[in-house]
Amino acid sequence: MEEKVSLSDRFGLWLGFHACSQDHFLGMIRGYCDAYGIEIGDEELRAYTDASTPQYATMVDRIRQRLSLTTLKYQKLDDLVKAIGLPKTKLCTYCWDGCQGCEQHGGK
Repeated sequence: MEEKVSLSDRFGLWLGFHACSQDHFLGMIRGYCDAYGIEIGDEELRAYTDASTPQYATMVDRIRQRLSLTTLKYQKLDDLVKAIGLPKTKLCTYCWDGCQGCEQHGGK
């Protein structure tokens, strides 16, 4: 008999995909920083979200090392849409921008 157990039961791992603004996301990160006594200013925290900053590059490299990967890059939504080759309104982009073909992007 095949045993089926969720990731959370087996490894204590929960993956959440929340559609929220960048400000809302940074507010969640701010909460973690405060809870763990990590002092970081809002400007410095925001620098980690900008792929052109040294903070972002350092963060991605630390994640890469921790996961024992040879390379790690994060996909930008526009690049993903282009690679798929369909109009954005035909794709569910909920994890990125909270839209599932929503009208603000021309969907129905």
